Amino acid sequence: MTRIRPRISILSLVVLLLFASRATLPLWAQQVDGAALIHQIDTAALARINHVLSYTVMEHYSLYRDGDESHSAAEMTVKTLYRKDVGKSYTVLSQTGSSLLQKFVLAPLLDNEKNINQPGNVEKSWFTSSNYEMNLNPGPPST
Repeated sequence: MTRIRPRISILSLVVLLLFASRATLPLWAQQVDGAALIHQIDTAALARINHVLSYTVMEHYSLYRDGDESHSAAEMTVKTLYRKDVGKSYTVLSQTGSSLLQKFVLAPLLDNEKNINQPGNVEKSWFTSSNYEMNLNPGPPST
C-alpha cells in the first residue's frame, strides 16, 4: 500500500500543475508524456482495486414520483457485502412503500448491481485505459 502513495502523489501533482497556472501550461504540457501519465492512472486504479479485499456498507434507496421529493413512493435499506473474488451480495433490512416499485424497480436494481459486480463483469467498469479511450489534452483548462 505504501507503494501506491508516491504514484497517487505524482498524479495529484500533475493534475495540480495542469490547473495551477495557465501561463506555464502550454510549455509544461508539451513536456508531459501522455502515455506515461495514463499508465500511472492505470497503475493507481488497479492498485486500489487489488487492495480492496472486502467491505460492508449500509445503502438506502428511495424512489419518488411526480416531482414530489418530500414523500417517497418506495424505500429500501440494504446491507451490502463486497468480497473481491465473489462480488456483491445484498441483504434487505427494511422496505416501505409501493410493493410494485420494490418488485419491479428496486429488486431488479439490486440484481443488476450484483451481476455487474461479479468477477469477470466488474473489470469492464474500471476507470482504466483498457475500458476508456484516454488522451492527454495539453490545452488550458476550460473555464
